[in-house]
Amino acid sequence: MEKIPKVVCIVGGRGDGFTRVARVLSEAIKRSGRTVGVLMLPQSTGGSGRKWVGGYRWDCDVVVATVDRVSECDYALILSRFGACTNARKAVYDLSHQSFVGFEPPEGWIGIDCSRVARDKRVPAVHALILLGAMCRIARLCELEDVKKALLSEEGRLGAVSYRAVRAGWEEVRRRGC
Repeated sequence: MEKIPKVVCIVGGRGDGFTRVARVLSEAIKRSGRTVGVLMLPQSTGGSGRKWVGGYRWDCDVVVATVDRVSECDYALILSRFGACTNARKAVYDLSHQSFVGFEPPEGWIGIDCSRVARDKRVPAVHALILLGAMCRIARLCELEDVKKALLSEEGRLGAVSYRAVRAGWEEVRRRGC
């Protein structure tokens, strides 16, 4: 029987930080002992940027993708609704983003008020990282410690500061019983 990977789609536009999130998420999943494939370019809006390092593959446990590279996904980390939306069965999204005003989420989608979380937890207001923590918890992609190690590896000393935002997102959904 063919192994079918979980697909995690990162939705956002230029400047939302999804290249950063994709790199950290991919590294954290690898650290958890799973194999990772990547289907993305740095900006789904077509903006210029670095090409993805490591190539594309499907023979893996988890695929990290952008919405312009997949038609279906299991989980979505939605940084903004600008551009295409997705048909994920489970998703986390930043309900403090202006593009979600009046949005009625499908069942299984969890809105995180990233501005409130950052303020209440006194962490950097990097909404992409808060959502990254929430997604890792909900999708059971890796452990929090894997994300911490990935951040330190990818960002050096800045990774310790970034980790505080990731942990706040993880704790927010855990507090909700997710």
